[in-house]
Amino acid sequence: MMGMVCYLKSVSPWLFGKIRDNPSIMEAIASSSFTELPEISREMLDKMPARAAEQVKKSMELVRSTRRKRLDELRERFGQEFERIREEMEQPPLSLEKEWHTIHYMLTGGPVTDGSAVGQAVLGGTEIGGDLGFGPARALDPGKVAEVSSELCRLSRDEFLERFDPESMQSANIYPGIWDDEYEECACELFEQLGNYYREAADRGKAMLLYIV
Repeated sequence: MMGMVCYLKSVSPWLFGKIRDNPSIMEAIASSSFTELPEISREMLDKMPARAAEQVKKSMELVRSTRRKRLDELRERFGQEFERIREEMEQPPLSLEKEWHTIHYMLTGGPVTDGSAVGQAVLGGTEIGGDLGFGPARALDPGKVAEVSSELCRLSRDEFLERFDPESMQSANIYPGIWDDEYEECACELFEQLGNYYREAADRGKAMLLYIV
């Protein structure tokens, strides 16, 4: 089942500057998040209804063709710099899956961005580029990444876990609206990955891109 998935991608200050000057690069980065599509075997397709199998094949080809188009546009525009851009693009982003809104709520106690450093971790940053389907991407500069990382490190897994409250999340209309013990564990694992990802980015002086597709 499709849904809104949040990605974070750390980038060098060099690429961060390129994206600010050329927001179209952000569209290529977002489309590259789908390059690791699972290969659907012939056996799996044969088990699907014919119409569903055909739709899966068309969808996967559309994603691949969109990526090829974006890469060709970047190659033509940036020439010798293209390989450096592509090298960073091909580094996998961190996916918060559909748990991104739950994680944000557990970090901040609210459904939307607030002024705190942890409130910037998932839904913060300055808008950059065009609408990717669920709004534009957002970006945090290296200084802000360091601030977010420092605050995330202050929060332990147990403290984060104590904030898991399905009833209050339901009242606040937190996405995706379904929670159980397995979901709780998944959110905690992603919270730890989020902290590690920010720490590594901060240690390397990187900026951060956040986008939902």
